[in-house]
Amino acid sequence: MKQLYKYLFAAVIFVFVFSSLSSAQSNPVTISIEVYSSFIRIGWQVNSDPGIKYFEVWRKTGNSDAVYIGRAEQNERYYDDKNVGFHKKEDQIFYYTVKAVISPNLSLESNTIVAHYSNTSGSYKNTWGSIKAMFR
Repeated sequence: MKQLYKYLFAAVIFVFVFSSLSSAQSNPVTISIEVYSSFIRIGWQVNSDPGIKYFEVWRKTGNSDAVYIGRAEQNERYYDDKNVGFHKKEDQIFYYTVKAVISPNLSLESNTIVAHYSNTSGSYKNTWGSIKAMFR
């Protein structure tokens, strides 16, 4: 009976350790966003650092494929997407992903996060209005 408890205890520990490793590997990079009037800041945290060289930031809009928009060095933990105010639509939804690149053939990918950006009250429209007013 004592032997059975030892095996049961070992099995419970194995399942716990295996599930912890699986959940850590399924989401090694966690990202967050902050939306400002003229840019979107993408920040991230890394659960472990297995030799990360740099980070790549990818953006997707609508039904299009994700496009590479920038790179951050190994010690940086955010990227400012300053090209969001130049889209034709006033309201836009962006999908961001961050890849932690370890080698050319190996990277860890974050979850995808959604940002809703509205430039209706941003500095872009105010600046254009003030430029038009100068020439009247």
